Amino acid sequence: MKQKIVFFTARDLSNVGGGERMLSLIANGLCDSFSITILTPYEAESFYPFDERITIENLGFKNRKLSVLRKLQYFPILRKLQCFLHQTDICRFIACSSMAIILTSIIGNKDDERLMAWIHTSFYHPTPFYLRKIMLSNLYKFKIVCINSMDMEQYRKYATDVIKIPNPLPFTTEIKSRCNMKRLIAVGRLEKWKRFDLMIKSCARVLSEYDDWVLDIYGQDDGEKKRLNALIKENNMQGRIRLHAPVENIQSEYIKSSIFVTTSRIEAFSLVLLEACESGIPCIAYDVPSGPRDIVQNGYNGYLIQELNNESFELQLSKLMESETLRKKMGKNAILKAQEFEFAKILDLWKRQL
Repeated sequence: MKQKIVFFTARDLSNVGGGERMLSLIANGLCDSFSITILTPYEAESFYPFDERITIENLGFKNRKLSVLRKLQYFPILRKLQCFLHQTDICRFIACSSMAIILTSIIGNKDDERLMAWIHTSFYHPTPFYLRKIMLSNLYKFKIVCINSMDMEQYRKYATDVIKIPNPLPFTTEIKSRCNMKRLIAVGRLEKWKRFDLMIKSCARVLSEYDDWVLDIYGQDDGEKKRLNALIKENNMQGRIRLHAPVENIQSEYIKSSIFVTTSRIEAFSLVLLEACESGIPCIAYDVPSGPRDIVQNGYNGYLIQELNNESFELQLSKLMESETLRKKMGKNAILKAQEFEFAKILDLWKRQL
């Protein structure tokens, strides 16, 4: 009989994001060896696919848009969660979103060896003080899984059992970018933390010198699309900087591009950087906490830019746009870097911990 593993997320499964995508990928990979259940408070269809052998359970709540209503739900959620956690057939209970970790920590017992916390957000991500205090003061109850080296070192100050398991490649592709298309690409939620406004301003200045290049941005609108479209118009970049909804087959867009750009303020891992590497395109990213430096080696498969150094960002972008030879060289190095995160390697790390 297979051991039962429960992944608990306090987020809506219909969300489009790296955490949800990794949950789908890892759970699907583990269901050959384990009995997998995905637990969520909310009734919603998942954007990302789950294997038919995986059980999806919800606690029967609607995801309220108003923050105050959502917070009021946490009390009945805790009661139902506590009943669920009392099931004796659970081998591992893995909280895999920040709020899931907080909720589990409130009802979890320090002697319950089943508890794991899979931390997707950067240690440096701004969090309300009271929530951060609850989380950090209760981490000793968990076996902690971090996804980057910098966070691992920080969380070891609060818990004794802390390991790193990076996110795996979500796909492999036989066809790689030739790095000869005059197209920049960016992928991520249209939210303030991604700082697409800075990207648009910097890229607009560079694109004004290269009439045949474009920038395509793919991502779910989290409140920024209207403002970003206005910024594109303000910089006279209509038709050259374009916003697109998320697409399921994003790899087909990577391989039609030659440079990946990101200007995020904080990234725990940046799965999209890894996807770009696998697709054979060099990356330009701000050197922000905590994850980009685990993926981008400055001058090897792209450039790490000092945060908010727009002049350096634009200089390195221009350098790559000028030289197809340099793009191809860095693109080949990016493919080699991506091999460190092959799915089978990462899945094996998970199996060893379960």
